[in-house]
Amino acid sequence: MGRRKIIAGDPDEINEIQSKRHGLRSAKGRFWQIALVVVACFCVAGFSLSAFYYQRQQTELNSLRAGQSSLEYKKQELAQIVEAASKLAVLPVGSPLGVQLSSQAMINKWPLLTEAKIGDWILQYPQGVYVYRPGSRQLVATGDLMNGNQKIAAATVAIRNGGALQGAASEMADRLKTLDYLNIIEVGNAATSTYNGNILVNQTGKPADELLNLLQASSTASLPAGEASSSADYLIIIGN
Repeated sequence: MGRRKIIAGDPDEINEIQSKRHGLRSAKGRFWQIALVVVACFCVAGFSLSAFYYQRQQTELNSLRAGQSSLEYKKQELAQIVEAASKLAVLPVGSPLGVQLSSQAMINKWPLLTEAKIGDWILQYPQGVYVYRPGSRQLVATGDLMNGNQKIAAATVAIRNGGALQGAASEMADRLKTLDYLNIIEVGNAATSTYNGNILVNQTGKPADELLNLLQASSTASLPAGEASSSADYLIIIGN
């Protein structure tokens, strides 16, 4: 068997060597501890930064989605308002600028809105403005925002179909029945089905600006040739 070789020397020197070895091991241990702490700090910082950016992106995306949803909802709501208003009047072709009245200050700003209420909708076309009230499903006013409109008094109406579309007079009568100032006393056919556009024959001279806007009609005081007379204040002929 081999024997372990023992090196003899000065005890102080041996203690010094052992102390240096112990110090070196301690220094290496502290280095790795510090290194581990630094790595851990970087990991925590990186995770926190990633979480922050992720949360911010999620907030921005949610905000964008909410804005898009709100915009899409407003478009759908306006489309529903236009559809409802079109059942009461012949609206101009095209999409209107739609604004819902949200304050009394908006109402007080324009002469046309004297009878409007908060919640009513303004449908603005190049040809004029329509004010629609969703709650009661009625047109409150039509005309020009700056100059207001000329309201018509209670009047009797005769409606005749002067176009090729069957049932047009009845359909118009259904629309006008929602206007409480009109009393429809006649629905039938005109003498011919070749009229171009709607015509309002104002037989008594009553103001008719609002009704003309609703119908998108031309106005005349004379009964067209061949048409039977009527006792109604207004004779409406629905053309092609």
